[in-house]
Amino acid sequence: MSREMIKMIITDLDQTLLRDDGSVSDYTRSIWRECKRRGIVTGIATARLEANAVQIQEDLGADLLICSNGSKVIFRGEMIQCDMMDEETVQGLTAALCALPSQTEILVEAGRGLLINPHRFAPSHPLGKAEFTDFSKGIRQRASQIYASIGQEREAQVICGRFAKCRCLHYRDSVRYAFMAEGVSKERAIIRTARRLDIPLSMTAAFGDDEGDRQMLSLCGLGVAVDNALPGVKEMADAVAKSNQEDGVARFIEQKILH
Repeated sequence: MSREMIKMIITDLDQTLLRDDGSVSDYTRSIWRECKRRGIVTGIATARLEANAVQIQEDLGADLLICSNGSKVIFRGEMIQCDMMDEETVQGLTAALCALPSQTEILVEAGRGLLINPHRFAPSHPLGKAEFTDFSKGIRQRASQIYASIGQEREAQVICGRFAKCRCLHYRDSVRYAFMAEGVSKERAIIRTARRLDIPLSMTAAFGDDEGDRQMLSLCGLGVAVDNALPGVKEMADAVAKSNQEDGVARFIEQKILH
């Protein structure tokens, strides 16, 4: 794979680009800088909320941030896409989550504000400015994403089935679920962005590890799974890089794209 074939690189963050402790190595930063020096558009596509991802984007100097599972797209500081659930859906969903028998943590991304029901983030945390909110009657406003920790899978399935105007995503090895507007996904955000930047998808490389990355890897001309990815994601990828703990994304880029 020659560098002339790749014009845009997009990577997932957690368990893909980031190490297990959430850090970015100096080596990875250096590879990202070299990509930019060579004119390759660099981007992040993550389930994280904007508030919890923008610092990493800035640290890397990435051109593109696709966050909230594709609900938001920010290119060089400009919000170019923001898909939101309507007020009625958000009200019904937050009320239903709050009424579950098991204790449920709820975090709502409403525009660029954050609402939360438990006090669990320190002020210094990226989500530390979230506003404490009583969701017992639901909140009537639009939202780009709702996170919920749902202890029982059966309860989650019931909630997911009740609201047709939103999509539900379950995270690997976790009780966390994300709800976003119907049709929202990383891959749709990538399609729109590639069209806007006039970059063919065939000249785009994507890196990931989880079920939420599967379609993104299939969509792009080069789809790469890290070695610690789910088995099904590794099987459908075009290539497998070293693990996130070994800076697999950066090493693959250096050896296969920048060589």
